[in-house]
Amino acid sequence: MDFKQSEKWKKLNTVNFASNNIQDVDWAIKLVPKLRHLSLSSNKLTELCDVSCLHDLRILNLSMNNFELCDSWHSKIGNIVKIDLSQNKVVSLQGFSRLYSLESLDLSCNSVTDVEEVQHICRLPCLEYLWLTANPVASTIDYRVKVLEQFNTRMEEICLDNEKASNKELDTARVLQALRVVKEGKTPSFLQNNNTTHCFNRS
Repeated sequence: MDFKQSEKWKKLNTVNFASNNIQDVDWAIKLVPKLRHLSLSSNKLTELCDVSCLHDLRILNLSMNNFELCDSWHSKIGNIVKIDLSQNKVVSLQGFSRLYSLESLDLSCNSVTDVEEVQHICRLPCLEYLWLTANPVASTIDYRVKVLEQFNTRMEEICLDNEKASNKELDTARVLQALRVVKEGKTPSFLQNNNTTHCFNRS
């Protein structure tokens, strides 16, 4: 039986395929076109199939699988809001850099080692909740401050590992941010909106 001959479940919006030893997801996922919440937790997945056909999909649970590289996920999923990738083997955040509708990303218990990986997601306009606890990076000195400062003016909005930044963390993050700006030779944010160009009329 091919896809065109199959009956679609158009009223089904939540599917839980957890703990089924699934190694890949095939064309049959198209049979639930109105799916909003998909759980594939506790399986044996190593890469994400193309689920861009699921235009209503908002919540994706991929916890406890074998994901390591998450390349170009924007081409595989649409307007996703929440991704749970906890307890995998993810090493880089680059693949999430264009998920512009993403609000929540759980990467706890993975293999991220470099705090600079946050640069890939710090410009996502809707991201508010981020979990990196139990990654190697979380044991580095001033881990929270180094992560928060990369979000620039949005650092107060970020809930990192289920906790908003304290005033002390924000102050320290702003100092680190200023040092980063100087090191990169950029204009400090407090000067970027000032009009520094003056016109003089000659008599």
